[in-house]
Amino acid sequence: MDQIDPISLPTSIQSWIKKELAIAPRFNRIKILVSKLGFTPIVATFIHDQDGFGFISQATTSCLQTAIEKALTETCRIADFYEKGISVTTSTDYPTTPE
Repeated sequence: MDQIDPISLPTSIQSWIKKELAIAPRFNRIKILVSKLGFTPIVATFIHDQDGFGFISQATTSCLQTAIEKALTETCRIADFYEKGISVTTSTDYPTTPE
């Protein structure tokens, strides 16, 4: 995957980064990665703090901007859960053997 240069991002996403992400108290750094190896672009967004702790999600669709927006939406949703103290169940919470 290649990191997208923030200057080459769609204007709407650049504006969101400047208006919304910049004022976030902790998770205010972003990396957007893209892979064009398949039929449609795969985008991963990583929102993190200064120590590298953060959240990552991915999305895919035929339009790069839409894929970025979808991945950002999911990443922000997970970060919001964390900030509100909502527990997100992971696959390790399920039994590993059938009953």
